[in-house]
Amino acid sequence: MPFVAHVSEQQATLSGTTEEIGTYGAAQGIKIGATLQGRRDARAVTFLKLYDGRHEGYDSVQYEGRLNADSSEIAGRWRIPGGWSGSFLMIRKAGAKAAAAKAAAAKA
Repeated sequence: MPFVAHVSEQQATLSGTTEEIGTYGAAQGIKIGATLQGRRDARAVTFLKLYDGRHEGYDSVQYEGRLNADSSEIAGRWRIPGGWSGSFLMIRKAGAKAAAAKAAAAKA
């Protein structure tokens, strides 16, 4: 299920929001929001996506992944309680990488 994530990191703690279009049940075709909470340890990334609770069947998804060498992608596995799982790939939008590098250089 594709989604757009807005993620920020502060001292290895991740936070953010996501938006996606529901694909089943009463939420089919409706924009659904969620929050992200997680951590980064070197290249290992874990986070929990918590839906806003307004749509039945949309609760939470756990993600575990790894950043690539230039931090432009995270690849890994997702899990939904009850035994559902699969792989995921998050790709940083072009331009966001340059902005992140500029912000990091300004802090140094």
